[in-house]
Amino acid sequence: MNKEVFSWKVGTIIMAVLCIALTAALALTWMQCFEPEKAGTEDPDKTTTTFVSGIIVNDQGQPVVASVEVVDLESKTKIRRQTDLLGRYEIELPLGEYEFTFSKGFEYERESLLVSLQDRLRYRPSPVTLSRTVNWNDAGWYCGDLHQHTSYSDGYQDVGTVFLSDLANGLDFGFATDHNSVDGLAEWSRGGQLMTSGGCELFTAIPGMEVTTEMGHYNSLGTSALVDDSTTSGKDDIQRIADDIHRAGGIAQINHPFLTDGMGFTEWSVLNSFDTYELWNGKGVTNEGANLMAKEKWFSLLNDGIYLPATAGSDNHDVTGNYPWRRDDETSASKLWIERGLYSGMPRNYVYCPEGADADAVLSGILAGNSFITNGPLIDFRLGKAIPGEQIPFAEEQELMIHLYDQRGLESAVLLENGIPIHEFSVENQNEQNIRLTIPVKDGSWYVLEVTGSQGGYAITNPVFVGSFSGE
Repeated sequence: MNKEVFSWKVGTIIMAVLCIALTAALALTWMQCFEPEKAGTEDPDKTTTTFVSGIIVNDQGQPVVASVEVVDLESKTKIRRQTDLLGRYEIELPLGEYEFTFSKGFEYERESLLVSLQDRLRYRPSPVTLSRTVNWNDAGWYCGDLHQHTSYSDGYQDVGTVFLSDLANGLDFGFATDHNSVDGLAEWSRGGQLMTSGGCELFTAIPGMEVTTEMGHYNSLGTSALVDDSTTSGKDDIQRIADDIHRAGGIAQINHPFLTDGMGFTEWSVLNSFDTYELWNGKGVTNEGANLMAKEKWFSLLNDGIYLPATAGSDNHDVTGNYPWRRDDETSASKLWIERGLYSGMPRNYVYCPEGADADAVLSGILAGNSFITNGPLIDFRLGKAIPGEQIPFAEEQELMIHLYDQRGLESAVLLENGIPIHEFSVENQNEQNIRLTIPVKDGSWYVLEVTGSQGGYAITNPVFVGSFSGE
């Protein structure tokens, strides 16, 4: 046989064998792509999920916007969601064991449900009924958040999501206060217009802005005007910011006065140019650090005859309540603050509006200090028939009337005179308490009520003034 012919035949055979081997390898790879995964070999980054969906209603069977908190019983991780406007929720979760807690602020029952997800089938619990256990509106008190951010500045959620979160957490009114922006206020106000026509959900959406400077942060409440945030003129610009807010018809508020890194308040010589004082900022631990310093300074100012009504605000940037900065050395107060929740209305302001909570009534109540601030305990505090922010003529004795409620349980209630505790009331392990007695008072003094509840609950009123007190 010719050597060239032989070589050609051998080459052909080798090429054929290689082609067959390559084809077999490709076929095996293709089949493996469609082969079911074997138990115990799953990619740990891929988990099987399913959906939990249902509806939340009130005592009358009407759907309500409410909050849904989900805790993974194995990992203890927590997520927070809200229903849609029709009271429906749908949450995608990996298979596992969960505790669902349904709530709507501080005046409704909290309902819990254990859920076991074992397969991909959608889980549909029965409708959850949230009963309203107390109605502070009946006594003229309406609640809202004065300090909230959306994605128009550095918030994580859009305007609609923040709006829905306010409804879900039982707020009657709310302010949108983005940093140096009023771009989201058209959406915010439109949401409020849709909630004023009746039905089981009413909400007053009020415009605002957080004037954010290197010399402190200042809320402009009740106006959609864009306030110039420049501080090239130093203290004069802080004065000008307050004046600009007033010219636009708004309330000028000092925010988180004792934060550092340019976020706090340092120009105390222009204090009286402002109307209100954020005593409690929701991004800080209750009664610790900057919040405790703010309260102690407020007491000192009152004793010097200077009165700026105290307010609170969640300063919320993420309505899911996510807090990724947990530490091993957290104080007990810090743990309780985080566990109670960092979401819309935590803390919130209850403002006295006896004719209803339209924007004008809310703003008037805030400006007068007819309010208390809380992350749970509810207060109706009257001294000589005066509510917080009011002044009564001096008489040696005055009638004190207090109504308290906390859905998680009360711990303490203390009456302070000029910042000093003078009466402690026995309320521990009670959910609701009424107190009525006659107490001696001092001319020229101021009185506030401080209340604590279980699991980190805290509330404090603005002062009732007696006799010759003349706050500037």
